[in-house]
Amino acid sequence: MKRKVKVEVAKAKQRAYNGLYARLDSKEETDLYRLARQRNRDGKDVQQVRVIKHRDGNVLTGARSVMGRW
Repeated sequence: MKRKVKVEVAKAKQRAYNGLYARLDSKEETDLYRLARQRNRDGKDVQQVRVIKHRDGNVLTGARSVMGRW
């Protein structure tokens, strides 16, 4: 059962990639730029937003001020 499912998933992926490559080979460049933007976003590290309140209640957003408060 698992083997059949894996084969069907592989076939579906191949069909999707064939369609994508056909669109990329065409004159229309929107798909190419969309794919490039997605790869750019995937390559970036996810950074956490560091927000800590100071003793007097002010929000510290700078990396140095946050580390100093810690």
